[in-house]
Amino acid sequence: MRAANFSKSINFMFLALSAALIYAVSNGIRVNLSLLLDPITYKTGVSYAQLSFILAIGQFVYGLSQPLFGFMALKYSYKEVLLAGCALLAIGLIGTAYSSSFIGICFFLGFCFYASTGALCFGIVLSCVSPLMTPYHAIVFSGILNTAAGVGSSFFSPAFSILLTNFDVSSALLILTTPLLLLVPISLVIGKLNSNVVIKDTHEKLPIKGVFRQAFLDKSYQIMLISFFICGFHMGIIFTHLYPEFIASGLSAQSATLAYTLLGIAIAIGAFLCGIACVKYKYANILGSLYFMRALIVASYVFFMPKNEISAVIFAFLLGLTCDATVAPTSLIVNARFGASKLAVLFGLVYIAHQLGCFVSAALGGILVSLFDSYEIIWVIDISLCLLASTLCFNIKLPSYVKPHSLATV
Repeated sequence: MRAANFSKSINFMFLALSAALIYAVSNGIRVNLSLLLDPITYKTGVSYAQLSFILAIGQFVYGLSQPLFGFMALKYSYKEVLLAGCALLAIGLIGTAYSSSFIGICFFLGFCFYASTGALCFGIVLSCVSPLMTPYHAIVFSGILNTAAGVGSSFFSPAFSILLTNFDVSSALLILTTPLLLLVPISLVIGKLNSNVVIKDTHEKLPIKGVFRQAFLDKSYQIMLISFFICGFHMGIIFTHLYPEFIASGLSAQSATLAYTLLGIAIAIGAFLCGIACVKYKYANILGSLYFMRALIVASYVFFMPKNEISAVIFAFLLGLTCDATVAPTSLIVNARFGASKLAVLFGLVYIAHQLGCFVSAALGGILVSLFDSYEIIWVIDISLCLLASTLCFNIKLPSYVKPHSLATV
């Protein structure tokens, strides 16, 4: 479905950057929450393992809430979903600021905040805004939106550090609600534009049961579920345990924050470069290579590199290049196997597998660190899983006629 050409009457870049700001803020805060683990532990007495478990729950809530909010947007409106996301973001941050118990932090941070990021996620924002644009501008916007993840991450890393240096963690959480002064009016505007646009109804019926049966019996889709679970396991370690590991290895907060900032910049660069690569090379080979690179990078840092500021910066930057880079080839493989009409449903399920992986590694990492006072075990598990994912992805077979697809369908 494609709407009227609103890009003639609305400045495209203003609309695109405004909408991307929503995703940059929600994602930027979400991926930097590990910087708050130690301050929250010190303030509340809740253990590191318990907070890791809360963030693990949040990762799963983030994945599960995305298709639920997508269904709500179709049934009601994108404006209501975006505003609900803004409200949950405020409730989550403010509630966490005033909570001092495991249950309270679990509810406000683990459920409310992470649900808000599901309502303000890539898919929701893209689906809301792309009907306002021409097909060409929608493709450009999808690239801008994907890059916003890295930009948001690299901005909030130093922002968190500055806030925690000058304020206690409760005040820092309250200050983090100030971007809502921009997000709420942006949500109102783009939500209203989406509601007013004239959409041509194709009355296409999607046989959900048949789609599920076809997908789960398909070997390539099974590999996508397994590999994206492993991707989530890998990402859960990075966004939950990497910053505390840097601090534990003797890095200053400033050096650890610099490494995290470069991680966010590298995420944006890697996503862009992988999009170009998908035009020229086979999706399965790109995906297999990315997982192998992750295993190689982690093994090099854990077993061979000295633990200092230089190695931390190099490690974080190299990891960042592979983080969001897996999204494009994964979605394109699903698209190639099942077509664009089924992509939203099936890629949504794949992303739930991703967040389940985040849940497992965030929780397991906290337990292993508490038991053995070392991050090495969780990284060894990650290396093994990435090698498995690499092997599986290299064995994906796509039809010989498959051509690179537009990322506008993601």
